[in-house]
Amino acid sequence: MITYDPEKHQDQEQTRERLPEIVKLIQEKKESLQEIRPSFQNKLFSFVNRGAVGQFKNFGQKFWATEKCNQCRICERICPRTNIEMKDDKPMWQHNCELCLACIQWCPQEAIEYKGISQNRPRYHNAAVKVQELLLK
Repeated sequence: MITYDPEKHQDQEQTRERLPEIVKLIQEKKESLQEIRPSFQNKLFSFVNRGAVGQFKNFGQKFWATEKCNQCRICERICPRTNIEMKDDKPMWQHNCELCLACIQWCPQEAIEYKGISQNRPRYHNAAVKVQELLLK
């Protein structure tokens, strides 16, 4: 989800209702039948994933920061692949992006854009999660 479209966003109530069940499965290290896919699907997704991993080096080339960037460094600290470095007071994406989009979604200034598809679009993040809980130390 590159940008958030409230009209298309599915109600999260179903997930909230299943949360106790999901937590229990994780604690017991069990799999839910609902999440287990047939073997052919696992092989297909594995093949697709291997191909996508090779593209990580290209993803970062399509991000940029606008003049709204205030050098808060949240993008740099939230990136799970430590792929963003500040250069000349602007974030610069290196060659290890997995396209998780945390930098776009959590930028408090909405200063980060991806290609031409994120401009003037609302950002999304779970209201129950605080940015401080996600930042790399």
